[in-house]
Amino acid sequence: MPAIVVKAALVLVALVSIFAAYKIFAASSIFSIKKYEVVGNVHASEDEIIRTVKAATKNQSLLEADLNKIRHDIESKPIVKTATVARVIPDTLRIAVEERQPVVLARKENGSFIWLSADAVEIGDLDVFRPAKMPPVLVGLSEGDKSDHAIHDNKDRVVLYQKILGELGPDANAIEQIDLTVINPTIINFQLKDSRIFIQVGNIDHHSDLRAALNAIDAARRGDRARLGELHVTDIDTLIANPSRISYVYSLNGKLSFGFTSVTKSASQSSKSASARKVR
Repeated sequence: MPAIVVKAALVLVALVSIFAAYKIFAASSIFSIKKYEVVGNVHASEDEIIRTVKAATKNQSLLEADLNKIRHDIESKPIVKTATVARVIPDTLRIAVEERQPVVLARKENGSFIWLSADAVEIGDLDVFRPAKMPPVLVGLSEGDKSDHAIHDNKDRVVLYQKILGELGPDANAIEQIDLTVINPTIINFQLKDSRIFIQVGNIDHHSDLRAALNAIDAARRGDRARLGELHVTDIDTLIANPSRISYVYSLNGKLSFGFTSVTKSASQSSKSASARKVR
């Protein structure tokens, strides 16, 4: 038994000595972190990533750095989907990032614009990404609610938004915004770019219902009675007489109904005054 105890003590002393030697070796100035290599970033700021790494490795050498903590701190940035951190002996930390990509431009209740990734994460404001052609704006996000239900609903909105754009093709160029406030059951409201007209469509064939509404609006503006008849519009006279007053179109399975802005009192009075002057 004494021999076993002595051997165990010697092993323990050896381990402690090795550990102490390693700590001294790891803290050596030879392994001071002098370089940071960031790869894979397009929109994420390299300077910001390096600042994050420096904060996570303060007073630590390359061998002492906690790579998991560094990775976690970098991935806490919304723009970063995943990060990989590696040591390059003797003095370099290499950080490879995979960014989330902007797929939806959304407008919040306060009027500000944000970009969302495919998993509905807010990854930057309007100035972060500037595509050649701005897409229709998504409105109707669940805001301020961090529950799993609200997060799931926003993910569903992003998926539905992408599906709608894929279906619309070139017709998406006519759309200013897509309102997906109500998604269960789904109610889709489009606002046109060239007017304040809103178009509400069914939740089965978005494109056909939108196309029917766009055709009817165009025909009304051109005074095309034949085309409006083909679209099964019932009150053609009213529509042709008031194309500039169309405020909304409800389109469902080929059936169209229209709403109009009311004539203001001042406009009505001006019209009467003009008629009176003409009579005199």
